[in-house]
Amino acid sequence: MLSVVFTLATLGFDVSYYQGAVSQDTFNCLVNNGYKLAIIQAQMGSTFNNNAISDYLRAKAAGIQQVDFYIYLTTSKDARGQVSDTIHRLINECHGWYGLARH
Repeated sequence: MLSVVFTLATLGFDVSYYQGAVSQDTFNCLVNNGYKLAIIQAQMGSTFNNNAISDYLRAKAAGIQQVDFYIYLTTSKDARGQVSDTIHRLINECHGWYGLARH
């Protein structure tokens, strides 16, 4: 008896503050190697990742289909406030692009 198993998966990667600004060539290379998902750290506690927006734009320009943001909450500030601050910063940095607010 022959058994065949298929796994559906999406290749993705995580970009944090520690990687710094990721180059367009790097994003292009990732796309050329089958990556379709990027998850970018937007904020850690009260510290915003100043590369998050440019990394987002380069990922989209490379053709990455799904780009998401994440944050690390800290106990030094209210969780709701940290999330709200991050969302507002992302929207303002994207010049009011409402696509971020829909998620």
